[in-house]
Amino acid sequence: MNPEMDELRGQIDEVIRTLADEYRSAPGMILTEDDLKFLIIHRLLQLPTLRAPRQTVDGVLGTMVHAEVSWFDENGKLRVKPDIAWNMR
Repeated sequence: MNPEMDELRGQIDEVIRTLADEYRSAPGMILTEDDLKFLIIHRLLQLPTLRAPRQTVDGVLGTMVHAEVSWFDENGKLRVKPDIAWNMR
C-alpha cells in the first residue's frame, strides 16, 4: 500500500465523519446537494495534500479536488461523470 494515500484516505474519512456529525446536530446546514458539495470541497481543500495546485500529466496546473469531472473514451463518448472527484496523480 501507499502510505501517503493511506494517510490521505484517513483524512478524507475524518472530514466526511465530522461533516456527518455536524449535520446530525444541525440538519438545516445542508438543504441541497449543492450545499453538501460546497461543504465537502471546502473542507477537502483545507487538507495540505489537496490544497496546492499540481501539474497534470498533460502539463496543466490545477487542484486535485473538483465538484464535477467528465471522462470521455477514445471515441469522445462520455463514460463517467462523478459529482465529486479527487485525483492522486
